[in-house]
Amino acid sequence: MKDTPDHTSRDHAEFSPSSLKYVAACSGYNGRSGTSAAAEKGTRIHEALEVRDPAALHDEEEVDIYEQIVQDEDDFLQTVIGDAERTEYNEVVVDVALDGTSTWGTCDRLTVYGNKAVMGDYKTGISVIDPPTENWQAKAYTAGAFQKFPELEVITFVFYIPVRNEVLHGEFKREDLPGLIKELSYVIKSGELIRPQWDEGTPELSKLSPNINCRFCAYEDCCPALGAIAIEVANRVAENTLPDTDITDP
Repeated sequence: MKDTPDHTSRDHAEFSPSSLKYVAACSGYNGRSGTSAAAEKGTRIHEALEVRDPAALHDEEEVDIYEQIVQDEDDFLQTVIGDAERTEYNEVVVDVALDGTSTWGTCDRLTVYGNKAVMGDYKTGISVIDPPTENWQAKAYTAGAFQKFPELEVITFVFYIPVRNEVLHGEFKREDLPGLIKELSYVIKSGELIRPQWDEGTPELSKLSPNINCRFCAYEDCCPALGAIAIEVANRVAENTLPDTDITDP
């Protein structure tokens, strides 16, 4: 068995690329701390993929996910690159310089051929993933790759999602970089402005945007925006279900 890397102690940016989807939806979002069985499974599969050795995986399900990603990635790279000369980078760290802020992250694989590259990210869960050109994580990683590798003119970003039997890909060009920087800067700077307000109480109600991702937020139980929605729903239910006539007999 090859030496298995350890991803469990890896640090993350405060506004990491993988969290930007949630911050874009609500500037007050802050992910819950801790881990889960699904997250630990994903870490093991990522570690195995880095060295292309499934020996440390725990069960058949993990091996199946690993093997499907390997097959999907090999097939995709063969289709796009063929036998062209290439340079491979595994677990490549990209620093993303933005307007007045920054972030960074670690992309699973970058395959460079000429002035083009394929940037791959492995998804081991069942969650729905936005396509790369609409995906905040993909946008951040791509911006960082363009900055790290100035020779690149085109990056094809790919999500390998075996549990959903999906391979999602989209193309970015270097001319897209200024727009990516502008979008990413706005999201992160909004988060930098609103999230710290939780330390002093609660942010203004108008600065919070309840959405389907609230269940992942550390402030779900005390968010005034969610409380306001609950009250509104309760009022509507009461208005629509209580009879108009007086009830005197229980």
